[in-house]
Amino acid sequence: MAALRNLGANHRLALQIRAARRNHAAKADQHPTKSTISAKCGLSAPNVKGASQTIPESDEGSAGRRISKQLQQLNEPANASSDVPEVRLPFSRSANGSNCEVNPMSDEQVRWLLKVIQPEATLASLPEGPSLDREAHAGLLGLPVEIYATELGRMQKEASEAAGALLADPAVASMVDRLPLRKGDKVVAFGDSLTSDPQSWAVVLREMLARRRGTDGISVIISAVAGETTTHGLVRVANVINSRPDWILFLFGTNDARTQGPRPTKTLVHHEETARNIAELRQRVSGETTANCVWITPPAVNEAQVAAHRGLARFGVRFRNEDLARVAKIVREGDGPVIDAFSTLGSPPPSDLLMDDGLHFTLAGQKRMAFEVIRGWSQLQ
Repeated sequence: MAALRNLGANHRLALQIRAARRNHAAKADQHPTKSTISAKCGLSAPNVKGASQTIPESDEGSAGRRISKQLQQLNEPANASSDVPEVRLPFSRSANGSNCEVNPMSDEQVRWLLKVIQPEATLASLPEGPSLDREAHAGLLGLPVEIYATELGRMQKEASEAAGALLADPAVASMVDRLPLRKGDKVVAFGDSLTSDPQSWAVVLREMLARRRGTDGISVIISAVAGETTTHGLVRVANVINSRPDWILFLFGTNDARTQGPRPTKTLVHHEETARNIAELRQRVSGETTANCVWITPPAVNEAQVAAHRGLARFGVRFRNEDLARVAKIVREGDGPVIDAFSTLGSPPPSDLLMDDGLHFTLAGQKRMAFEVIRGWSQLQ
């Protein structure tokens, strides 16, 4: 929650900075001899270099220094176990507090932010979360809204194309036809960042159902939040239960196996607690709904890439496949149908399926996950 508070605070401060810049720009138009903040400062597009310029001694400059100091304080990790990377506006100030430097962000970094952080899902449960617009979401990631909207649109288009490519195979199309779904069924995909990704297996699945079985009126609702463990799932499952689903697809437990620091002595959630959490999730769903459930084992990771990735390593995030295997075993031994992604994808999965953080899936990885889910699900009677 500390990380979420930091995100919200960063957004409010970002809005103050933008307001200060607008006011300062208006004064600069009246006094062109004054040095002003670059129009791209804090709103730089990926791979665009910006020059640092001096902020004049003015009310806006003073406010900018105060806000930046607050941002610096907020960006200090509040909890070493948080897996939400720090959110910084893409500029830094010089030692005397008077300069603003644009820090270019690569296309890969932008894509990683959008695939992993997802402020829309992370903040949705907060009182004002649903009211935040794209500009707010972009500001939380330190991105200009144009870059945010363009890249998000591109990712969604790619996910749709992946669904079309899968359906182009008659064998896969037949699997979709055989899925045990009735007209009007509501499907909930419940999980963490592997499911909340804008290109996730659940997004691809939803698109495939819309294309292949659109007249059946089947809905796929994605209820997933990055960084959550099965303990968080116990808190949030009430919303799923209240939505009265016909099917729930669970992909949970990856973050239970997460560790912190170079010499960890425990996982975030002990495997015995993971087993109790999963048993409780199964019990609640079976006791409070008539939904059918399919569980998916968490896939393995590339341990070396996780440890080396800047966005994860700064918080000391580590994973061991032996810990993930233990979680997968817990899921596998439960009641009901299970799709064993851990065993099917390998340990670690092929390199083309993983992003450079070794943890999250590329589009190819999500496409493969969608295929495995459909293949396993279609075999149920």
